[in-house]
Amino acid sequence: EPIKTTAPTTESEPSLHDDVRVMIKTQKKIKYLTWHNRGDYFAIVSPDAARNSLIIFQLSKKATQLPFKSSKGMVQHVLFHPNKPLLFVSTKIHVRIYNLVRQKQSKKLMPGAQWISSLDIHPK
Repeated sequence: EPIKTTAPTTESEPSLHDDVRVMIKTQKKIKYLTWHNRGDYFAIVSPDAARNSLIIFQLSKKATQLPFKSSKGMVQHVLFHPNKPLLFVSTKIHVRIYNLVRQKQSKKLMPGAQWISSLDIHPK
């Protein structure tokens, strides 16, 4: 099992911080973490993890989703759209936009840059 999420308890695991709610243990280093605007979802990026380079968590259901069956390039950055059900995933040379309701890729952007290192979304 590549990902383990646990809720720390004071009896079994004394926490360094009282506000820790979820502990994530992955096989590879986490490079980036982003929260959904409503706060129930968050996504992590581990570029070295190949197929598991993007992982989405839902806190209310304590569920983990691996959205890709195969690797479509090394994921560099991921963002949720602030108002729409869209997920932006950037690799080194592409930005893919996924519709979260349909669970399909809706667009593939090719910005023409040599390397995409950062990503930001305007809410309008």
